[in-house]
Amino acid sequence: MPQTSRLASGRSAWRRALALSAATTLIVTSAPGCAPSPSPQANAANSGRQIDTRTPPGIRAQQTLDMLNSDWPIGPVGVGTLAAADKVESVQTTMEALWWDRPFALDGVDIGASVATLHLTSSYGARQDIRIHTDDGGWVDRFDLDTRAPTVKSWQDIDAVLSKTGARYSYQVAKVDDGHCNPVAGTNARESLPLASIFKLYVLHALAGAIKNGTVSWDDQLTVTDKSRAVGSSGLALPAGPTSRFARPPRR
Repeated sequence: MPQTSRLASGRSAWRRALALSAATTLIVTSAPGCAPSPSPQANAANSGRQIDTRTPPGIRAQQTLDMLNSDWPIGPVGVGTLAAADKVESVQTTMEALWWDRPFALDGVDIGASVATLHLTSSYGARQDIRIHTDDGGWVDRFDLDTRAPTVKSWQDIDAVLSKTGARYSYQVAKVDDGHCNPVAGTNARESLPLASIFKLYVLHALAGAIKNGTVSWDDQLTVTDKSRAVGSSGLALPAGPTSRFARPPRR
């Protein structure tokens, strides 16, 4: 009987080991198929550098980088897990503006007593430093952004900087002499490209003319629509409906 008992016990242990081995193999082989693959943006921002997260500033630096490189928009709930309560709004405003330029590559990080400075490069090549200060509770109570201006000493430097952005661009610099416009420098000057923000100047110019001509009044109500609020401007927080001045758009 003792021998039979030991044999049964040995078989039972062997079965448990086999089952555990099979389960482990199943988990290992199934995990890659179940886990989502890293997004191209995350891959693009991965420079192989690591942030030491053994201190509160290091933890907040890593959290900041993760939030900026995430596809989830920046919002008060997420920022509320990062910043002190009275700093959520200001930190959110800064991070929202940065988020559109993702992914960010980590060039380096400096960590000191209650402070960490992230050295980042945006998707279009801008070099930016984010200085994060934490309070006694480990919450971010200062969040400062500094964009390092590129070194430009020649027209060639301008092309070098612009080409790093990966964007299509064109420009021309000219000198007006005796009423004649003489080109001095430029790239792709014959290529016509849309100039996004300059359209605002056209609208403002037309609006000024309409007011001068009396077709628009300062007392007109501005109708804000959901469509006009969906153009990516984080600063347009007005509700839809007639809430401000100038309801009628200027006619050109």
